[in-house]
Formats: sequence, C-alpha cells, structure tokens
Amino acid sequence: MKDHFQRLFSDQTKIEYWDSVYDQQDSSATFLKQRMSQTLMWLDGVYLSRTSKILDAGCGSGRLARELSERGYAVFGLDYSYGMLEKANSIGNRQGKRNVELLQGDVELMPYRDSSFDMIICLGVISYLKSEEKALNEFTRVLKPGGIMIISIINKFRLVKQLDLPLFLRDRLRRVFRKSIGIHKQKTAEVNNDSNLTTYSIPSMRKSLQLRRLTVLDYTTIPLEVLTLFGRDILPKNIAIKMAEFIDKLSNIPIVGSFGGMCIFKVKKEPL
Repeated sequence: MKDHFQRLFSDQTKIEYWDSVYDQQDSSATFLKQRMSQTLMWLDGVYLSRTSKILDAGCGSGRLARELSERGYAVFGLDYSYGMLEKANSIGNRQGKRNVELLQGDVELMPYRDSSFDMIICLGVISYLKSEEKALNEFTRVLKPGGIMIISIINKFRLVKQLDLPLFLRDRLRRVFRKSIGIHKQKTAEVNNDSNLTTYSIPSMRKSLQLRRLTVLDYTTIPLEVLTLFGRDILPKNIAIKMAEFIDKLSNIPIVGSFGGMCIFKVKKEPL
C-alpha cells in the first residue's frame, strides 16, 4: 500500500495534477471544492481558540492547510509524500512565513504525542488504505478528549455507480464468484478505475467511529458526480455537469442524499 501511495502522489506530474485539479472548471474540481467548503463551514461553527492546534492528516498540496492558517490557527500538515510536502510548503508558507508546520509521516503510525491536537481533518485519505482501523486508532490517540475530527470516505453505494449497469453487474458477479469459492472482500471495490481504493457504507463507518468512542455529531454526502458507463464518462462535459448539478439539488432528500459519492463525518472524541 505504501508503494501505491508513492506511485499516486510522489511523481511530479501527479503532484501538479492533484494541486491544479482545484482550479479546473469540471466536476472533479467542483467535487473537491464542495468537500473543502463543507469542512470549513463545520470548522467555523466550532469554538476553537486561536492557539488551537489543527492537524491536516494527508495534507497533499496544502490547499486546505493554507485556508486553516489564514484563520489564525496553529496548523500542522502530515503527508506520506515528500513531493507533496514541498508543494504544500510553497503554497502554505509563502513570503518566508512559516504558517504551517509540515512533517513527512504515515497516518497509520503518526509521529505525534497522545492528545496533541484540538482538531484533526482527514480528507480523501482513508479510501487509499486497506482498512480504516489503524488510522482511526491513531487519530483517536493524538486527538484531545473533547476534540473534533472531520473525515471523509468514498460511499460504497454511490448513486453514479449504481446507475452504471455494466459496472454494477460486473461487481455483483465478482462478489458471487468470491463467495462461491470462499473469498471475502467486503470493503474494497473499484472506484474511478482504481481497484486499490476502499469504499465504505455509511452505517459501517459510523459503527467503526463509535467503537473508538468517537461520537458522530453530523454527516453529509456530496452527490455531485457524472454518469458513467464501464466507469468512463459518457456525456459531453457541459451536459454531465448540468445533470450532476440537478442531482446535487436533490441531496436534501434523505434517500437521494444517502447515495452521494462521498460522505463527510464530523465527530467528537468523548471526554475521559
């Protein structure tokens, strides 16, 4: 899995892509911006002193870390990719000012002391791990009692995948085949043509959080996606985005909202 991280996030071309995607005028950029906007809205609704320490776990190119530092918090960025940290340094620590404390490390074995942070934000990371267990254990360890965590997962039952009938049938046949020969692979599934990504149902992630004494305060889905066939876009970009925007307007309907492409949780670590 660590080699997988290196392939995806250490090549310079991929580093530039993951940074520039926020500036594109397409569904992927809108998806990421919506995720960040929801995170910052929750952050702004939580009382934190200006001396509060916030960890951006898997900070990537540092776009979110910069937003956090501009709000005056003590921001720490952790990422497995040294190349990503270099990009984050150029974005978050401009004009010689050290606004973000950056460190290379693994979210499954973090180089921080117990109860170090008032808030942890981890977006777009968990689904690149084989399991959420080690990372959640580490987050719980370094988060202060009463601290807040915001975390995102890829929804196992995302609407766009259910509507991609060939992809849906293929995955069903694979599950039937694995079950028939005694192979169980409950969480991992192909997303965006990458079989290493792990998806979660919303109830299973809620249970995993609660087992670690993390109380779910709120959660929401981001349903903005475009229709695919065999996992590939099938509509012209402008039509696909309009259709995705229409689906997005229906997200307040509970049944539709539960099929969003990504789910973001806001949780609180229970006091001792």
